[in-house]
Amino acid sequence: MKTILTVTSILLSLNVCAQLGSDTGHGIVSINGNTSNYTSSILRLVKWSNNNAHIDVMDNKDLHLNFYASGNTTVGYGGGDFEVKNNLKVSGKINDRLSLFTWGNPNYGHTNSTLVMNGIRQNGQWEILGDGARTSIGLISTDIFGNIRFVSHHDSSISNSKTMTDDQLIGQNTRMIVANNGNVAIYGKLESKEVKVTLTPTADFVFEENYNLPTLDFIENHIKEKKHLPEIASAEEMKENGVNIGEFQIQLLQKIEELTLYTIQQQKEINSEKEKVKELQKENKSLKKINLKLLELQKRLEKLEKN
Repeated sequence: MKTILTVTSILLSLNVCAQLGSDTGHGIVSINGNTSNYTSSILRLVKWSNNNAHIDVMDNKDLHLNFYASGNTTVGYGGGDFEVKNNLKVSGKINDRLSLFTWGNPNYGHTNSTLVMNGIRQNGQWEILGDGARTSIGLISTDIFGNIRFVSHHDSSISNSKTMTDDQLIGQNTRMIVANNGNVAIYGKLESKEVKVTLTPTADFVFEENYNLPTLDFIENHIKEKKHLPEIASAEEMKENGVNIGEFQIQLLQKIEELTLYTIQQQKEINSEKEKVKELQKENKSLKKINLKLLELQKRLEKLEKN
């Protein structure tokens, strides 16, 4: 037994070679290689004179774990894909680019699927691109002000993005703004099957007994002078300041209710005139009867005079 262990130790020592120093200041431990040609080793540990260190697994796999004097650590896989089985945590900054590629899960039948994500940090902002080869595929980015942009198709200027700030969502080219206080600004057309505006009070005050209904003469003079209805903004004011839909609807309802009161008042006057006409018609009919009787009496008198 001792003989077997001794022989095994000798064989292992023949295949392991270590060098702790060299003319160039390298500290090298190589396995299945030699100090004169350590690049052919399967496993090598290298300590450079500038405090950089490398742990390399070669044999056409090129797996590298590099420690640099600047404090950075890199993991590289020169021969193919790099796979993380559990969690991947990154503490610090990603200075250049992070790309994730997945070729699908055979267990789910997606053997040809591809996911590419490229992360870029530059000029105080970061971007996540759908495809690093094309800047027009898609983008999520943030800037130094804390704004987040979402783009489904963009150019180099990112001018057609949707931006999320602390208090609002800004659409493409600032044509739409949704603020967290409930305000929405849309610079363009808005199409909807239904719009509900909740605003109180309504214009029912017009029907109160103490409401001072303007006379038609006053309205006529106002229209002649200012070319618009009382209490309604002019066309110039609407063009300059816009129109509050809720308030404008109440104003229009007020005018409709006033018009209803005018119509009711005019109808009463019409009914009164109709009654007068009926009375006049009755009087006229009576007068006609009297006139006929007078004509008949006149004829009799004329006949008597002849006799």
